[in-house]
Amino acid sequence: PLFRSDKDDVDTFVRMQLESLPQFFPIFIIIISVGQVVAMGVTAYLGSFAPIGLGVDVKNESFSSLVPPYTAHYTHTVPKNMWIGPDGRYLIHIGAKFTPCMREDTKIYAGYAKKYEEESTQGGYGCCIIERESYRAGAYTTLRQCEDEYKGAFQPSEKCAEYVARTGDNILIEFRPCCATITGNCLLTSSDLCDFYEGTFHPEEESCQEVNCLSDVCGMGGLKADANNRSEER
Repeated sequence: PLFRSDKDDVDTFVRMQLESLPQFFPIFIIIISVGQVVAMGVTAYLGSFAPIGLGVDVKNESFSSLVPPYTAHYTHTVPKNMWIGPDGRYLIHIGAKFTPCMREDTKIYAGYAKKYEEESTQGGYGCCIIERESYRAGAYTTLRQCEDEYKGAFQPSEKCAEYVARTGDNILIEFRPCCATITGNCLLTSSDLCDFYEGTFHPEEESCQEVNCLSDVCGMGGLKADANNRSEER
């Protein structure tokens, strides 16, 4: 066993060895730390800040609607972020782990299959022409939606843009696909309502069949839209 004086000699020897070693400036750690701070700042700037705190922030506003009386009150809930930073949708878009972006989520695709089954019994798709007070609006919907919900005139088997090109009628195609949630849900809305939902508006398309909302959400290469991976319309 070492006596106290022997232990002190060993400690002194070890300390001398350590002091004789060359010292290096921690440049690597500093570069990594600065890079992380810059990346966090850029992410927060580009993605804007989510409401700070716990729970959700509820927003209410009125927008144009397809359903009579053609104006409706909408509510949108935004999850708060207690850590002060962007919302979940933006973080997923820039690469945060999110299961539906990594593999086919059975629950989401079961919802798609259920929607396809419902569509098959609704008389097919076509251009629904809706008479407003000051103009005529058009939307690509099913026969049942057009006649029962929107009280419009149905033009089967053609998009509204095709109908306008064929007839020359003055129709405003106001409602187009909006990808409004991180789980791939799609709905026909105006551009203003889609902005209210903080979604992705597709002004070049008329139907949710033509967009893949998970591709919009996932980013970083994302999922590619195809005929078998349509978005769920609601």
